[in-house]
Amino acid sequence: MSIQGITEQDIANYLANTPGFFERHAELLGAVQLTRRDASVAFGWSLFNWIADVFCLLFACWAIGAHPSIAGIAVPGMPMGSPGMEMGDTRDAYDVLLVLADGSSRIYQSYASKTSVKS
Repeated sequence: MSIQGITEQDIANYLANTPGFFERHAELLGAVQLTRRDASVAFGWSLFNWIADVFCLLFACWAIGAHPSIAGIAVPGMPMGSPGMEMGDTRDAYDVLLVLADGSSRIYQSYASKTSVKS
C-alpha cells in the first residue's frame, strides 16, 4: 500500500529509527485495535519469552554450579510510579521485596514518594 509515495515500509523504517515516537504521540495508540486473536498471540509470545528467560537464568546458574538463595523480587500492591505503573513524574512510596528461597522476604530497596510540580 502506498499513500502519495509513502509506503508501509517507509513508515515502519521511520518508527524503527525514531525512539520515543509513541511517548511523544501517545494519543495515536488509542486508535490501535487488536482482535482477541491478536491479543492472544501477543500474550503467548510474551509468556514464551518470559519462560525462556527464566530457563536461561536457571541454566546459567546450573552451568556455574550456583545455588541462588533468592526466588525473586516483588512490589506488592502495584503502587503508582512502580515499573509498569508510571504516571508522569508522580509516584507513591513503595518497597521492593526480595523473596528468599525459603519463602520469607525482606526489603531490598525503598523508594520515597514523589510529586510532580506543574508550573
